[in-house]
Amino acid sequence: IPAALAAANDGLGRRGVMVLGDDALTRLANIDTVVFDKTGTLTRGEPRIVDILMLDGSDPDLARRIAAALESGSGPPLARAFADAAAAPADAAELIPGQGITGRVDGVAYQLGRAGFAGVGADDGGVWLAREGVAFARFEIRDPMRPEVPELIRTLQGQGMQIWLASGDGERAVAELALAAGITRVRARLSPEDKLALMREQQARGRRVLMVGDGINDAPVLAGADVSMALAGGSSMAQRSADLL
Repeated sequence: IPAALAAANDGLGRRGVMVLGDDALTRLANIDTVVFDKTGTLTRGEPRIVDILMLDGSDPDLARRIAAALESGSGPPLARAFADAAAAPADAAELIPGQGITGRVDGVAYQLGRAGFAGVGADDGGVWLAREGVAFARFEIRDPMRPEVPELIRTLQGQGMQIWLASGDGERAVAELALAAGITRVRARLSPEDKLALMREQQARGRRVLMVGDGINDAPVLAGADVSMALAGGSSMAQRSADLL
């Protein structure tokens, strides 16, 4: 057994997978359910702004710079959408997991995130920017799916795995990716606590869960899964919570 595990660890290492958790491979052999995060996991982690709607007629470039200042300390993947709008980091920036970011730019308080977080009633899947609680800009952001995802999902389903897509993103973007990937069990607009509750629900039914994610929002569910896998390009918090990297 030690020789077999050593050979397996070496083989995985050659393919870019580090085994970090004790007995991770033994536990991995028993899983029957895989829960995937979306952004940065099944997508490339290369978000791009495809549209900016200004509600007050002001300069879209200014909105981009303010959003870049707020996102500059948040880490991937959403920050990459604003990477080309150079800006100094916002003051007193605070990340609210599953909601957005608050901070001050030139002494003014801003909020960037979900519609409700930015003071807009209905959640439409966009990223909204508000000044002192009043929304004035909306960003439409797209992140393309990794090309190997459909084959990955078919392979796992062929092995009898139950597949879930659990994301904090909006309903439309999550549904579009799920359809393209061939995933039928889908949950959108989940907070970190919601993701953990979904996994606990599956475990309570006797299922053994592998969680695959990359973001700060995924850290709680990665820590609670039977086995967890984080992407090397993701947040350090997710990586520290994972059995495999």
